[in-house]
Amino acid sequence: MMASKVKTVLLLAFVIALGAGAAAGVVLSRAPAIAKNPTDTGEHSPLSDELKLSVAQREQMKMIWEGARDRAKEFFQKAEELQKGREAELVGLLTDEQKEKFEKISKKYADDFSVVTGKRDAMFQSAVEETKKILNAEQKAKYDEILSKRVGSPPPDGKFYPPPPPLGLKEPGGQ
Repeated sequence: MMASKVKTVLLLAFVIALGAGAAAGVVLSRAPAIAKNPTDTGEHSPLSDELKLSVAQREQMKMIWEGARDRAKEFFQKAEELQKGREAELVGLLTDEQKEKFEKISKKYADDFSVVTGKRDAMFQSAVEETKKILNAEQKAKYDEILSKRVGSPPPDGKFYPPPPPLGLKEPGGQ
């Protein structure tokens, strides 16, 4: 009976770790890839080419998104730290009060993870807004179109957010 509970807890921890890794992969894969065009001294990305950005705009775009990428890495590392802490606590749940403790830990994890992803979403939205500031009207319209294709349609508040984690996993602590 106890071995079955241990296996269940470890399996759940593995599935959550797998989901967190997949989510981080999705976030990092959304960072713009930059390729060098030998005929131009400025760096290009598919987005800058599609928007027909000037050299100055490309440099500004690069600075915005490099900063966003670096911050995304920080949030990913924080999420990993939260995950490891949670897993360590789960291993310690091998008592009669296992279910009660597990629910508390899951709730705390869900709350902490929500804070981290909220900060990530705010950082992403800030980078989108900063990008729009350097674009002309035509480029903004094209940028919104590109975001709609890559990130999805904006919600009623008009803001774009990174996509949710894949796999359709339940929220931690959810029923």
